[in-house]
Amino acid sequence: QEIAKVGDSHNPDDPHFTEFRERVLAEYGVSRVEDLPVNWRGIVMQEGERITSEVFTQQYENVMQIAEQQNQLVSYVAWFSPYLLANKLSSIFAATNAG
Repeated sequence: QEIAKVGDSHNPDDPHFTEFRERVLAEYGVSRVEDLPVNWRGIVMQEGERITSEVFTQQYENVMQIAEQQNQLVSYVAWFSPYLLANKLSSIFAATNAG
C-alpha cells in the first residue's frame, strides 16, 4: 500500500513515473524514451527498486519500533505474572534475552 502511494513502476500512467520520465528526458535532452541513449526500462526498474527499498526501510523501522514497545511492555508486566517472570528469568539466565 505504501509503495503504491509513492509510485508504481509497473503503471505507465503513474504520476511519479510520469514526472520521472520528464526529468530523465530533460536530463538527456531528448523528447521520447525511444531516443534515450540508455535502456528506459532499466532506468524505471532502478527507480522502482529505489522507491521499494526506501519504503521497506521505513516500514521495517516502524515494525521494529512497535516490537520494541511491545517488548518493553511485556518486561514491565512480567514482574507481575508468574509465567512471564519465569520466562524472562529463564531468558536472562540462558543469555538469550534481547533486552
